[in-house]
Amino acid sequence: MLDLRETQMGLDWLILPELSVHPLDVKTHLVPFARKHKAIVLAGLTYQELFAGRPLVNSALWIIPTWSAAHGLQILTRRQGKHHLAVEEARLNVPKEVVQGWRPCQWLVGYDWSINANDRPLWLTAAICYDATDLSLASDLRHHSDVFAVPALNKDVGTFDKMALALHYHMFQYVVVANNGEYGGSNAYRPYGKEFERQVFHLHGQPQASVAFFEIKDIADVIARKIKTQDSESLWKSLPAGMATKMPKD
Repeated sequence: MLDLRETQMGLDWLILPELSVHPLDVKTHLVPFARKHKAIVLAGLTYQELFAGRPLVNSALWIIPTWSAAHGLQILTRRQGKHHLAVEEARLNVPKEVVQGWRPCQWLVGYDWSINANDRPLWLTAAICYDATDLSLASDLRHHSDVFAVPALNKDVGTFDKMALALHYHMFQYVVVANNGEYGGSNAYRPYGKEFERQVFHLHGQPQASVAFFEIKDIADVIARKIKTQDSESLWKSLPAGMATKMPKD
C-alpha cells in the first residue's frame, strides 16, 4: 500500500488490530518494517503464555525505533497488556482458566516530531479493545496523551463507533480504532468544532483486509489544542467541563 499510494510521504505509526499478529512474526516481519520505515508499530498479538504454567495473555506490542549518537538506530519493544476480558474471553475460562487479564502498566510513547528541543513530544497511548471502555482509564489518560489508539477485534461496531465518537471529545484528543477487517468499524475522530471535520475516516464492514491512512498535519496545533480553544478562529471545539488547559511539557 505504501508503494501504491503516491501521495503518502512516509509512515510514522502503524496500528494493527487486536489478536492480529503471531508473536513469532514480530522479529521476522514487524521489526524489519519498523527499522526500514523508521516507524512506530503497535500490533495486537495473539494469545501468549508470558508466565510458565499460567493462563494466556492478550496483549499488544509497541515497536519503537530510537536513535542516539552513541548507539545509532535501535528498536525498543514494550508490551501493552489487556486487563479486562471481553465476554467471549471470559467464556473460555469455563471450566478451566485459560486466559487472564494482565495490564501491569499503561505506556505513553513520545513521538519526537520536531528538531527543536523545546518542543515536547506528541504523546501516544493505547488500550486493547474492551479496556477502552474503562472510563477511569480514559479519565486518567485525557491529561497525559494526545492520541489514543484502540486495537480491536469487535463485532459490535456500532457501540465502538459511539464510544470513539464520545471519547474523542471527553478525552479531547485524537481517538483511533483499528478493528478487524472482517467486521470493519475502524475509524478516527478529532474534537474539531465543525461536525463534518471531526470524523477523519471510517471503514465499513467487509470480510477482507483493509488499510486506511490519515495525517496529523499540524502537530504543534494539536499539542496546543487546549489553549487554542480560546481563539475564536480555532478549529477545535470548546473544552469539555473539567478539562484543564495545561498540557504535559515533557
